[in-house]
Parts: sequence; structure tokens; C-alpha cells
Amino acid sequence: MGEDAVTSRSGPDAKGGVAIEGLDVHAFRLPTDGPDGWEEDGTLRWDATTVIVVEAHAGGRTGIGYTYGDVAVAAFVESQLAAVLPGGDALAPGAAWHRMSAAVRNAGRSGVGAMAVSAVDVALWDLKARLLELPLFRVLPAFHDRVPVYGSGGFTNYPTGRLAEQLAGWVEQGIPRVKLKTSRRPEEDPRRLTAVREAIGADTELFADANGALGRKEALYWARRLAGDWDVRWFGCVLRAHLDLHRPARCRQARAAPHRPGPPAVAGGGHPHRRPGALVHGRLPRRRARTAPPRPGHQAPRRAVPHLRRTPAAPRPRLAAAGGGAGRHRADALPPARGDEDGRRPGTDAAGRDRRRSAG
Repeated sequence: MGEDAVTSRSGPDAKGGVAIEGLDVHAFRLPTDGPDGWEEDGTLRWDATTVIVVEAHAGGRTGIGYTYGDVAVAAFVESQLAAVLPGGDALAPGAAWHRMSAAVRNAGRSGVGAMAVSAVDVALWDLKARLLELPLFRVLPAFHDRVPVYGSGGFTNYPTGRLAEQLAGWVEQGIPRVKLKTSRRPEEDPRRLTAVREAIGADTELFADANGALGRKEALYWARRLAGDWDVRWFGCVLRAHLDLHRPARCRQARAAPHRPGPPAVAGGGHPHRRPGALVHGRLPRRRARTAPPRPGHQAPRRAVPHLRRTPAAPRPRLAAAGGGAGRHRADALPPARGDEDGRRPGTDAAGRDRRRSAG
């Protein structure tokens, strides 16, 4: 284990109260122990994981938080957050989060910025719990007395023997749910799933995760087959980045409650950050057809109206002085359409209204 980032420490800057004294930031690169030093899932292959560890200090106690990402996350904590927190109240991590969010506005709140803020935020909540000498789940506060856990691994490049041994080992430790990765090479998945089910027994809940390797139809096919052949209770099928980004609802149609006949619970979706605002309850918002008649008083795009394609360019429409309000173009500013003696556009009455709407 090697330390890749310099440790930084900010000194105390408080006036009374339990003040945050400073942060220590570390980055550790942990190599994987998969075949030939690699691990892989349905879409990604890696040989190491970088863990960012943050220590927050106040009142003689230290809170610990962490995330994983690039070493740049540690540098972001140092450059953007380490100087913001000293002097703040260690018992008010929510206020510290707002200060951090404001401080990283120009540097970036998503991506590396979100990872950095999260690691520090976790450290501050842990620090508060230690100062109050309470379990962290009581400080958050807790909504449940117990939390279901599962073992996650089963990478797609593991040999079948190691795959079955890993998941069965978690079951022997008392973990009643285990998950493996699928869909890197779908033709190999039936053999892998059969070996795992035999190793963990019939009473253990089995989960699977395609990690974005499947399209919508493939995901629905595998959801049904996983449930029917191997009793898989949960299937992660985030859709491929280049297919069906706007159709997560189709994948969610296969969702069923655990422990009941039918397909497993399906975690389906796309990548909405690629199409901001496009998702409306799993559907695209309705859009006006391009062939719809133009609104009265507005010049239609020439490419959408064939009879205007060869007409001379019209002068820039003037704003109506009265009767329409600012921003409405005068109907008489439009050039007469060819073939209309009175200057009206086809499909409109003398007042410029759509005839079909007037008739309705």
C-alpha cells in the first residue's frame, strides 16, 4: 500500500465551541488480486482502486471518511476544502456541507468535486458521533434497527472455481445475499450461474449485475431467464450508454417483489446526464410535430413550409405597437404567400387564424 498524495493539515481557527481544527487527506492505490492482476465486470477492466481517506479533527477526536476515485480527489480536498472548514462547528456537519458546496461552485460540484465533498462530509459526521460518544447511526439518525447486507464480487474474469469459492465463503460467514457480475461474455453466464447456485445453496439470495453491458431487450430477456433458471432476486441492468437511454421504464416493467414468482427486482435505467431534462417518468416529453401549422402572427421556418422556399427574404418583422404585446410579430410583416391574392397563408382565415382550430 503506497501513499500517493501529500498529507495536508490546517490549523485551528476557532473562537470558542467545538471547532473544526483541520483535515488530513491521504490517497492510497490498492492493486487488485484478480487473474493477472486484473478485475472486470460487464463494461470495465481495472488493475487497481484508489481510496481517498479524510481525517477531520476537533476537540481531541478524529472522524474518518473515505471515497474512491482518482488521486485528483485528494488534491481537490486540499486545494478547495481544507481551508474552508477550520473554525466551523464540528457539531454542525450540515452547515459545513453548505460551506463546502458554495466553495466548489466554480471548481465543479459534480464528478471529482462531489467525491471530495462526500469524503469530507462523511468524516465530519463521524467526528460528530465521536464527540457525542454515540454510534454514527444514532447521530444520522437511524430509521431501522437492522440493515440487510450482501457480498458483492464475482467478477467476470474469475475462474469458475474461484467465483464459487468467493460467494460460498460469504455465505459461510453468515451473509445471506451475494452478487456476481454478468454479461461480459453472456454465453459463459449460464455455466457461471449454475456453479454459483450449487455452491451457495437454494436458501441464499442471489443477485446479478450487468453493469451497463445490455440493451433493453437483452436486459428483459436475461431478467426473466435469471429468475426462472437460477432464482436471481435482484438484477442490475443499467442500459448501455448508446442504446435506449430514454426507455428505463421498459426495463422497470419487469420488476417484481422479491420472494414472489416472476422476474427479479430490476434496477433499470439509462444515463440521464447525457440527455438533460429528457426523462419524464421514464418517457420522453411530448413534442409538437414539425408539420403543425404555424401560430398566427409568426413567420414559419422556410425549410418546413415548401411554398415559402423560393420567396424573397422578408425584412425583419416589426414588433406590434399595440394589441399583441411586445414580442408578438405583426401578421402584415410577413410576405404574401405565392398564390394567395389577399396575402393570407394557406389554411388560415381572414384574421390569420388556423381554419381547423376555428372550425373546432
